[in-house]
Amino acid sequence: MLGFDSKMNCHVSMPSLAVTLVNLDCKRIIGENNYAFAA
Repeated sequence: MLGFDSKMNCHVSMPSLAVTLVNLDCKRIIGENNYAFAA
């Protein structure tokens, strides 16, 4: 599942490949590098 915390960091709970792809998209959308993984 994809969500955003108060700092607009991406939180993803998926297989590793999907995590990578989604976080790349999060970086593009948010425009910053401080994204985070949520187990």
